[in-house]
Order: sequence, then C-alpha cells, then structure tokens
Amino acid sequence: MDNGYMLFNNYRVPHSALLSRYSGVNPDNGMYIAPENAAMVYGSLTFVRAQIIMHARLILARAVTNAVRYLSIRRQFADRDAKDPNAPEEAVLNYPT
Repeated sequence: MDNGYMLFNNYRVPHSALLSRYSGVNPDNGMYIAPENAAMVYGSLTFVRAQIIMHARLILARAVTNAVRYLSIRRQFADRDAKDPNAPEEAVLNYPT
C-alpha cells in the first residue's frame, strides 16, 4: 500500500464514480461536503492499521520460530580452550554470551 496523488487538467470525473461514503462533492457547485462525524472516516483507517499490525505479528512469530529451530541445530566456533583439537563445535544456543 502506498500513498500518492494524480494531477488532472481539464478532466471532469462523473459524480457517480466518486467513492464517497461519508463525504462528497456537491454536483452543482463542486464544493466539498465534509462528513458529519469525522471519527467515522478515521475509524476505518485505524481499523485497517490495526489489522496490518496484527498480521505482521503473526509473520514475525513464524520468523522467530524458524530462527530458533535453526539455531538449535547450528554449531559453530570450536572451543579454543579445549584440550582435544577435534572437539565438536559449540551449539549456537549454548554459546556463552
């Protein structure tokens, strides 16, 4: 989703093509008709933004699950202090911080 604008020169949009549920344009003089309750317009915007955040939460949860599953089997950084040079590498989740 992106915000943008268009410029028209000498173009008249038919009144029936305007998607205006809460506000509109007077067909006689072209004046803007403000909504009776501005909260109606902003309420739908807030609802959509909340839905985007809820969906992003689920996607982030999947990403974290995949990362933890991968890190539970990933091994790297052999212990430099180990006496055995063939000692296995340390699991990433067990690596000291």
